[in-house]
Amino acid sequence: NVITGVFVESALLTAKADKDMYMVNHLKSLFKAGDRDGNGNINWMEFSKMLRSTEMREVLEAVEVDTNEAEALFKLIDMDDSGEVDINEFISGCERLRGPAKALDLTVLKLDTRKLSEKYRKHARLVESHISWTSNFLLNLARQQSSMHESEESGRNNRLGL
Repeated sequence: NVITGVFVESALLTAKADKDMYMVNHLKSLFKAGDRDGNGNINWMEFSKMLRSTEMREVLEAVEVDTNEAEALFKLIDMDDSGEVDINEFISGCERLRGPAKALDLTVLKLDTRKLSEKYRKHARLVESHISWTSNFLLNLARQQSSMHESEESGRNNRLGL
């Protein structure tokens, strides 16, 4: 039984690796077909045209993404916000959408968001304290100038006998 289990596990791992390799090669060929101007990138127009192909719709179905969500998908895949997707962004973006990694990605995103939120709160508190300090400094400076101006006026009035 142990030998059979090891054999089955090995066969399953090999099948998964083959399936993954097929998916990467399929995505590469889809990308090359979609890159109509041959610049090595796909923009939104090229991507939206790719969505008309049966192959691309099948890929999206395989990763359980509705074609109505395609623009959001493109923005997610465009990791550097350049408005274009290179082949690495395309493949890694499509691969991230597969299987249970979605839940993992959401958890990582939640954690990253929490960290960024805390970082933002700390920064906001720091900015508020700097603004408060600057405001107090300027208020005190204005009071000093007003006080000096009043002293000068008083001194001038005393000299004039007013």
